[in-house]
Amino acid sequence: MTKSTQPVGKKVYPVNMHSKPSTIVFCGSASRFNYEKDGLRRNVFIDFVVEDLGIHPTDFVAIMVEGGPSAFAHQQQRPEDFGFLLSQLGRFVEKHYDSAKRIIFIGYQECSYYLTLKHHPDLKDREKHDLPKGAKKVHNMTSGGEIECYYASFTGDRKGVTFERVPWGR
Repeated sequence: MTKSTQPVGKKVYPVNMHSKPSTIVFCGSASRFNYEKDGLRRNVFIDFVVEDLGIHPTDFVAIMVEGGPSAFAHQQQRPEDFGFLLSQLGRFVEKHYDSAKRIIFIGYQECSYYLTLKHHPDLKDREKHDLPKGAKKVHNMTSGGEIECYYASFTGDRKGVTFERVPWGR
């Protein structure tokens, strides 16, 4: 089998070679938070960051992984997840985006990551309770910067989510 070096499409997609984002966003990757609008794939977390927090799309980088920032709160139970996220944060800040001075954690209700945890209390909105724990760990392991936590809850009809800021102290 030979590898093709021919382009698949004819369109050229623009890139931003001089990107210096001020913000790193950690959020989940569940497909239920993707939707279509005007023929384009959208994501509620990205929309929230742009529309509600007012951050320009080129001024942040999103790290979307299973569980989002939850692994920061579960270093003992899931050290491999904790280590992975911490290495991603370090790599982004130290090697690529030293311009990032703000970290945003977005957790959400009924995150399936919690099914992988053996000894987690069955709290309502347990993901919300873990955001401050993760923020404190990251704050203690990094050289400062602003950390914000937000929590997405399903609406009563479960056709949407709303966001609230979660204080974490310092």
